[in-house]
Amino acid sequence: MTTLFLQKPRPIPTIFTVIAVIVCTACGVWQLQRMAWKHDKMRLIEERIGLPEVPMPAAIDTPEDWEYRHVRLTGTFQHDKESFTPAQSTRGNYGFQVITPLERPDGSLVLVNRGWVPDPQRNPAARAEGQVQGEKTISGVVRLPWRQKWLARHVMPPPDLKQKIFFDGDLSAMAAAHGITTLPVFVEADETPNPGGWPKGGQTVIKLSDPHLSYAIQWFCFAITAAVIFVLYHRRKG
Repeated sequence: MTTLFLQKPRPIPTIFTVIAVIVCTACGVWQLQRMAWKHDKMRLIEERIGLPEVPMPAAIDTPEDWEYRHVRLTGTFQHDKESFTPAQSTRGNYGFQVITPLERPDGSLVLVNRGWVPDPQRNPAARAEGQVQGEKTISGVVRLPWRQKWLARHVMPPPDLKQKIFFDGDLSAMAAAHGITTLPVFVEADETPNPGGWPKGGQTVIKLSDPHLSYAIQWFCFAITAAVIFVLYHRRKG
């Protein structure tokens, strides 16, 4: 009969195994915490997106409290201060989101994402009918500024300030490029058609990925695997 015994643990494998188990377990716990945060976020979005439309306030001190709220605002578009962010259509066609300041009767400015245009229509002259004049009332959803993740910010090109093309939702940079001050949020216009068909509104996408449970399981499996390998490495027959 063969009996398995463990050798006296060797220092270096022991240190590496302990570190691996601690790190992998910590990562698994962090993923579970992220999952709980994501579920709370999804519930908050569902709650706010279901609230009735309200007038956009004159000032917003806590932008997070307004995210995903339906709002209504009236003003005049400043089409000469458009900004653009690259975006694909639902069919995968390349184009841009058109972001335009709306000046309200009280003088405050709000950056409105009027919708998507294909690349040729980025030129305002190609969609002159859609450059609506005079006072208009807009309905839409409040969204917060957003930045690319750290790595993406370091590999993507800087904003094209000449053509006013920005590669993320850097509201402050857009406002500074035009020398204006705006409320600290975007409003994404609803699907109400614009004259001439461009831009196409209703671009709000509310979809959060939730892979955290599977990631947590993977990290816990890595921790168990490290422990098993440690035992097998130190076994000996007696």
